[in-house]
Amino acid sequence: MSGFLTYSCAKSFVSFLAEGLNIELKGVVDVISYQAGEVATKFLRGQGDNMRTITPEVAAETSFRDIGFQSMTRGAFKHHCLSGAMNANSVIMQKMVNKIAP
Repeated sequence: MSGFLTYSCAKSFVSFLAEGLNIELKGVVDVISYQAGEVATKFLRGQGDNMRTITPEVAAETSFRDIGFQSMTRGAFKHHCLSGAMNANSVIMQKMVNKIAP
């Protein structure tokens, strides 16, 4: 997928910037790093509603819900669950690699 590296780098930068601003501006301005999973926009080219995707309306609602309470959110419950599953999987894979090639 062309442009994916640029997109990923920009998303990482914005996430770190938002979390840093949240710390520096605490008590003055609420800043949140919104790290949603798949949102059904034109970017996904019509992949539609599925287990991983939320609507733009749900994405907006959940991001505004968490402002002032968290410095980072994934928004929708299923995105929190998918993120947790991916993180757990990477930990398991790393342990397997460490056992194979210490």
